[in-house]
Amino acid sequence: MVYNDEAHKRVFLLSFQDRDGLTAKVKSLNWSVIAARRSDNLLSRFIGAAASIAIIDLRDMPGDAYEEIRELSNFITANGFALLSVVDVNDSAMIAATNKIESTHIIAANGSDAYWNANLETALSLLARLQGNISSHIMDERHSRTINYSWTFDLETYELVAGSYIQNAINQNLSSSRQSHLKKIYPRSYMLHYLSKYQRRIAIAAFRRLSIGDKQSGFSHKLVDRNFIHHLELESKSLRGYMEEVSEIKAWRSHDVLTGVRSGSFARSHLLNWRQSVDGGLGLIAVGLRQLELINNRYGRAQGNALIQQAGERICDALSDTDTIDNFVARISGKEFLVAFNGNIKIDMLKIKAGTIIKSLTKAIDIEGKKYHISARAALCVVQEGEDGISALRRANMSLKEVMKHPNLTIAIANDDQNINPQYNENIERELRSAIDANQIEVVLQPQFNIGDEKIIGAEALARWNHPTLGKLGADTLFSVADRCDYRDIISQHIQNLALKICADWPSRMADLRLSINVTPQQMSDSDFTNSFISAIDKTGFNARQLTIELTEENLIENFELTSKSLLSLRKKGIKIAIDDFGTGYSSLSYISELPLDYLKLDKSLIGNITRSNKDLMVLRSIIALGRALKVKIIAEGVETQDLLTLLDREKCDIYQGYYGSKPLSVAQFEKFARPSHN
Repeated sequence: MVYNDEAHKRVFLLSFQDRDGLTAKVKSLNWSVIAARRSDNLLSRFIGAAASIAIIDLRDMPGDAYEEIRELSNFITANGFALLSVVDVNDSAMIAATNKIESTHIIAANGSDAYWNANLETALSLLARLQGNISSHIMDERHSRTINYSWTFDLETYELVAGSYIQNAINQNLSSSRQSHLKKIYPRSYMLHYLSKYQRRIAIAAFRRLSIGDKQSGFSHKLVDRNFIHHLELESKSLRGYMEEVSEIKAWRSHDVLTGVRSGSFARSHLLNWRQSVDGGLGLIAVGLRQLELINNRYGRAQGNALIQQAGERICDALSDTDTIDNFVARISGKEFLVAFNGNIKIDMLKIKAGTIIKSLTKAIDIEGKKYHISARAALCVVQEGEDGISALRRANMSLKEVMKHPNLTIAIANDDQNINPQYNENIERELRSAIDANQIEVVLQPQFNIGDEKIIGAEALARWNHPTLGKLGADTLFSVADRCDYRDIISQHIQNLALKICADWPSRMADLRLSINVTPQQMSDSDFTNSFISAIDKTGFNARQLTIELTEENLIENFELTSKSLLSLRKKGIKIAIDDFGTGYSSLSYISELPLDYLKLDKSLIGNITRSNKDLMVLRSIIALGRALKVKIIAEGVETQDLLTLLDREKCDIYQGYYGSKPLSVAQFEKFARPSHN
């Protein structure tokens, strides 16, 4: 697959005030442009434009356009396309908005032509990495549509070259005698034959605008019960047209473009409209794929996409013909699928079907002659009396998150009592959004100790939510709710800034203590994260050389190149880097050895059995040996007994935290707790 031909160098551009200017700029760089100045039906317009790159001008963006842009962004992220945001570099709020809509690139509006072209070419390279040869059918479909829905009329020779769809329209609407003179037909002549009286008027007006000097024009029309926007471009020696279909959005929204199964939006809409009194029972199987991030990191996103495609096929194949009647399979996120069964299905039957699905997914998958292995987990849910479909889906998803972390369990059953757990209460999502302004989010500090001499060396900042009616809620509940309402990044940044501000006031006797804070994958995927994070540290007055940031392995493998660059910049400021929950994820030595790391932090689930299990002890020794070889210190968390601490001391582990040393403390308690070691 070549990503440098005319079909792939096509962009969809939205600019509210400068559409024509930006269109001319991009066209001057030899890119094809489908442009709009309104956000109505934005996703539909992007799909119909057969483009894989969107340029959104955020200047003068009306407030009601955000939801349309966000919907487009979600579609672009899910399908491996590119989103470039045009901004005023002096407007910090506008730059911040690029993160909210998950832009893949940011372009300064006043940048030079070379600067713009470099960003567009980088976006094209991103498409090549994300789509690859395996998923080239997505790009091929766009290439095919670009040809079939386009026409060119040579103004010197009067020859018309039309794509197959245009050609068929001409053949159906012109007599055979007129078809014999096809090459001499001016495009407007044949168009008027298949347009209604009203549509003819706006088509003639569009062509007239070209005749009075406009370089581009367009009009909307209907053809064979399908809606189009017909774009016209006048060049020096030719007139070009492209028909952008805007009526096919329903098909794209209802099906996942990568796998062909139902889309997540279709699944949620179905469950939202499901009624127990009308539709009977409902059974759900949520399926999660494991090892995908590791394969993406090692072999490329194309192989990962191919695995997702084949996983979708295997899930469908694992169901009998009767299973597919009135039921569906959907891809609800990057590596998660949902199988929904309408009717009074029992949990035992769901177990059987889930077992068949998991067994099929564990068999080797062949991609271009190379075998790959993944595994899967499943969570089962049968709707309860009085429960709606969305609540049932929420229970299934929460159980899937838990079973995905479990080392041995493969199938979990969503508990009925999850609905009364605070993190499943729907009202709590709305309450979280006001919790920051109400000063309900609190930072607590859990001390960390040298294992050799038990000296306190620092603390990890943790979060608590002082809910006015539910009491103090821990970090697990807090972030579970934040994930549900897409609020994790805001909460995380608030906790980071609060911890930095509080600890900036540590007295001088605590100047050698370190503060550890957690950074989310979404933050690390932001190309401007380093600058904004360092700026936040400087504003609080905290000494960056006392700071450690903790990342999960997910942070690293999602965008290894960008993460590595960001970490190097942070290290130059004296900030140290820790990998959190090491050993519970992918643990690829390739990235461990290439990144500037200071600590490997072992999750309590990894070390909890080392006093009783020789196998787990061997794993611990291997990780400690790895740390020694890489000159990286090992931190053990969840240490709750003297026996465990003694064993860690004997094995030469470096640092620990846990209830044996101290529970998480308030800021004031921590300062008192740290005093004896620093008099």
